[in-house]
This record gives sequence, structure tokens and C-alpha cells, in this order.
Amino acid sequence: MEKLAATAAQQQQLEPVSAHVDKLHSQLADNTAILDDLDRNVANIGALKTVADGLTQDAGPDDESTQGLSTHVCY
Repeated sequence: MEKLAATAAQQQQLEPVSAHVDKLHSQLADNTAILDDLDRNVANIGALKTVADGLTQDAGPDDESTQGLSTHVCY
């Protein structure tokens, strides 16, 4: 019960999130940068996959160097 009472008291003393506007703006900017990086990486990975698929197709299914590749490619 003591831990629950201490937690309740701590919760009552917390400032509202809206009191930290600068921190929220900073976090939003960081998250936006992360999303931008992910968008760029998704496009790059898609381009690499297209090239790899083309090379694999050009080599043919009997080429030893292409066997087992489909199990290692992430989509």
C-alpha cells in the first residue's frame, strides 16, 4: 500500500505535458528526422532489391551463385 500511495502522490505532483512545449518541439523535430531517414532508407532498399532481383533473374535459376538468395532477402 505504501508504494501505491507514493506513486499516487508522485502523480499528483507532476506537471502537465503541455508545460514542456520546448521539449515537445524538440522531440517532434527528432521524430520527424527519424521518419525522413526511414523514408530515404525504404526507397534505397527498394532500389537495391530491384537491382538484386534483376541480377538474379539475369543469372538464371541454375546459377550456383544465386541459389538460396530468396531466403536471405528482406522485403
